[in-house]
Amino acid sequence: MVAVSAWAATETINVADFGVQPNSYNNNPKTCAILMEDFQGLTIDGSGSEFVFHGRMQPLTVERCERATIRNLTIDGDIPLTARGGVSLLDERWDSGGNILSAESAVIVGDPYVMTIHLPEGFRLESAEVDGEKVEFANQKEIATARIVPSATKTVNWKIDFAK
Repeated sequence: MVAVSAWAATETINVADFGVQPNSYNNNPKTCAILMEDFQGLTIDGSGSEFVFHGRMQPLTVERCERATIRNLTIDGDIPLTARGGVSLLDERWDSGGNILSAESAVIVGDPYVMTIHLPEGFRLESAEVDGEKVEFANQKEIATARIVPSATKTVNWKIDFAK
């Protein structure tokens, strides 16, 4: 693990300063590869590096930092531990009078899509509709999820009703 902490000056660190060569592979993973804590004004420039991690690990953690920038690097895993994707939530609107969240998402045929929502205290997800798709939803203590497996690659509109 590379641990960097408590630098107050505005500074740029190149990935080579971590002792990692660009486009190298981490074959001896730890729980967290790069830990940034308590920074102010830090920029990490990866110089075009690709970090490919193996096994279960968190590649990068940023905690209690201000004005931290990470640029010019790609992080990937040999086996994805989370869903891959880009920004797929295209729009969202909250109607506080009706407690309704409306959203628009880009989805891919057959690729399960899950919207995870933090529940304010006292609220629960009551119903969910998505443009003709079958929706499975669940309430947990502080979050709710609505899941679809899209029948086509398309843009879908969500309507999620909440109740107290």
